[in-house]
Amino acid sequence: MLFLLPALVPAQEIKFEDKTQKFEKVKAGEMLSFDFFYTNTGDAPLVITKVTVACSCTVPTFPKTPLAPGERAVIKVTFDTKGKYGYQDRILEVFSNAPNSPFKIRFKGVVDNKKS
Repeated sequence: MLFLLPALVPAQEIKFEDKTQKFEKVKAGEMLSFDFFYTNTGDAPLVITKVTVACSCTVPTFPKTPLAPGERAVIKVTFDTKGKYGYQDRILEVFSNAPNSPFKIRFKGVVDNKKS
């Protein structure tokens, strides 16, 4: 009797420590920064190819080099609150060579545009 086993193909897997970050109420015009730490929990190198977001007020920065299995890295995000007010909820899509790509991360909070 012949048994065929599925081929074990190396796979990348991305795991974020926090998929959602919240910020306290801030005044309009402040520049906010967020760090999204992630680990390659797979058994092959992970490469992030791009990170997209709908608003140009949000700028992501991420490593362009492959992340070896078990290694940890960070996506840095800056959010310019100038001209923003009220509840803010920004979703970023992280595209990589992992099977579950794209992966969504987000930040949210309130921007107050009242003058003090």
